Amino acid sequence: MSAAFRRLVRLALLLAALPLPSACQTARMEVAPALRGQTVEMPVQGRQIIGWDSDVTFGPYRAAGVRRGWTSTTTFGSVWGNLDYSVLRADQRYEFDLLAPGAAPTRCQCAVGVNQQWLDVGLGRGGELNLQMAGQYSLACALDPGDGSPPWRLTLGRGATSPLLQGVLFGGQTAFQVRGTQRLAGTSMPLMEATGYEFQQDGQPLAAVEVINEGAVFMPPGPATPWSRAVAAASAALLLHQEIGRR
Repeated sequence: MSAAFRRLVRLALLLAALPLPSACQTARMEVAPALRGQTVEMPVQGRQIIGWDSDVTFGPYRAAGVRRGWTSTTTFGSVWGNLDYSVLRADQRYEFDLLAPGAAPTRCQCAVGVNQQWLDVGLGRGGELNLQMAGQYSLACALDPGDGSPPWRLTLGRGATSPLLQGVLFGGQTAFQVRGTQRLAGTSMPLMEATGYEFQQDGQPLAAVEVINEGAVFMPPGPATPWSRAVAAASAALLLHQEIGRR
């Protein structure tokens, strides 16, 4: 063995013993400064490869009984009950129950890849929200708390030039803007797809869900409230969301 070869072997062993650079660390969503110190991070467990219907848990919440099914139905009137959805051409639907201690199960039904929909919702403030999202891609979910209180709706859409879903989560007299983000922690370079979603009111983030890798949910500490359970259900829907190409 030549001296030069021995030097190469020693150098290779030395490099192998060095710690991995930060670029090799698991990618994480950058959490908005307004959420730091005001929310609790709840790591997600149970996310699996596409097509697996395992339970997903975070903090005290569990998305159980995940069921996925393909559909080419042109209307979801029978699926959504009294939620007044009219949906044209959905690629896939999925549903699950969100379980939390001391609360009735929240039944969650979602339609994926809806390319045109109308949603007429009385907001209890003397008016209606008429939302039409046409053409590109959207996700619509009905979230029924199961305790007789008003249902929540998650309605997101995106255009042709953005990978980010944007929209609203609303129920009764409460509404949140849902904003996708591509930000990555530790770098100014954005990811090519969504790293997570923020739930905002008046432009201020109140909670968030990270959807890359294992995922995490960021919510204020304290006892669960109707709005926090709705945000948890919407977060579970986004964690389970899979963009399926048309058959």
